[in-house]
Amino acid sequence: MTTTEQYLRAPTRPAPVASPKFRSERRNTSFVALPERRLLSAMCARAPAWVTPDMLTLLGLAGAALAGLGYALMIVNVAFVWLAVIGLLLNWVGDSLDGSLARARGIERPLYGFFVDHVVDALATFFIMVGLSFSGLVDPRVGLITLAAHNLVFSYVFINQAVSNVLVLSFSRFGPTELRMLLVLAGGIYAFTAAFNAPGLPFVQTVLNVAFCVVALISTATFLTNAYATAMKLRAEETARQARN
Repeated sequence: MTTTEQYLRAPTRPAPVASPKFRSERRNTSFVALPERRLLSAMCARAPAWVTPDMLTLLGLAGAALAGLGYALMIVNVAFVWLAVIGLLLNWVGDSLDGSLARARGIERPLYGFFVDHVVDALATFFIMVGLSFSGLVDPRVGLITLAAHNLVFSYVFINQAVSNVLVLSFSRFGPTELRMLLVLAGGIYAFTAAFNAPGLPFVQTVLNVAFCVVALISTATFLTNAYATAMKLRAEETARQARN
C-alpha cells in the first residue's frame, strides 16, 4: 500500500477544540477602575445563589435596549431621558457583574463567556447610539459618526487580543463606565435646560454635538495610534525572531 493510500484510509481526526483554559490578561486603568472593582466584589459576595452570569448578561442587554428606547422617546418628551438613565444603570450592573460573578464563583466558561459578552456589548452599543441619534441630544449624523469611531476602537481591542492575549478595557484612563457617566451627565444637562431654560437649548445641543465630535476624533486617534504601535511592536518581535532562526 502506498503512502497516499495509507493517508486516505487513515481515520479522520476531529478538529482541534480550543482549550477551556483560554485566558487573557485584563488591563483596566480607568479613573474609576479601583473603586468599581471593590464595589463589584461586594456585590458578588451578596448576590443570591439564583442569580447567574447569563442572567446578568441578559440584564445588561435589556438595560441597553431600555436606554436606547428612552433616548429615542426624548423626541416626544424630554423626561424620557430618565428612562435612559435607568437603562444605563441596568446595563452597567449586567455588563460589569456577569464576568465578575463567574470568576468569584469559579464557574467561568472562558470561550463562551468571551464570545457572548462581546456580542452583547456590540448590540448594546448599537442600541444606545441609535437611540441617541433620534433623541435630539445630538445631530443624527454626529451620533452615527461617534458609533463608527467607537467601533474602530472595539475592533482594535479584539484584534490586539488575538495577537497579544491582552484584553485592553480602557484608553487614556477612560473605559465603558466613564462613558456611561458622561452620557448620564449629558442627558441630565439637556433635560434640566429643557425644563428650566428652554431658550438655551440650542446652545446646549451645539455643545453636546461638539463634545460627541471630540469623542469621535479621540476614538479615531486612539485606534490609529494604538494600531500603529502594536504593528511596529509585532514587526520588531517577528523580525528579531527570524534573525535568530
